[in-house]
Amino acid sequence: MYAWYIIRKRLKRCNVRRPKAIGSLREMVQAGSRDNCPFARKVMNQYREEIKQYLLKQFSLQPEQADDLLPELLAALSGHIDNLETALHGNDPALLGKAAHTIKGALLNLGLQECADIACTVEKSGKAGQKDADYQELVHSIREKLNRYIK
Repeated sequence: MYAWYIIRKRLKRCNVRRPKAIGSLREMVQAGSRDNCPFARKVMNQYREEIKQYLLKQFSLQPEQADDLLPELLAALSGHIDNLETALHGNDPALLGKAAHTIKGALLNLGLQECADIACTVEKSGKAGQKDADYQELVHSIREKLNRYIK
């Protein structure tokens, strides 16, 4: 409970409306308050640091290489999620499965296993032609989780 108090206090210093619950805090950080608030930017940078550490370990990169590569990888990831959402609105499960396969690979390369698992579910359902799957919720879930890392 003390940590929650500290978070609200820091956000207040940033002139960000006071969140009533943890979910509100997540929404604020994801919805753009991070641009105006040093604390919210710090949270986003911590998430990005997790990816950087994964890249360093998994691909034996030097820190400078990871720093150079990370913005490009996150930009590509942003494009992939946009493509996934476009495929979602096209109501074509096969196309959605293909887009999900693409983003799944990008997510795995960044060590984002939880998001990749969701993308895998979308991929399998889409390629199987399942029209009754809740693609909207699954894609929204991926987008919500990726908002921690991309603007």
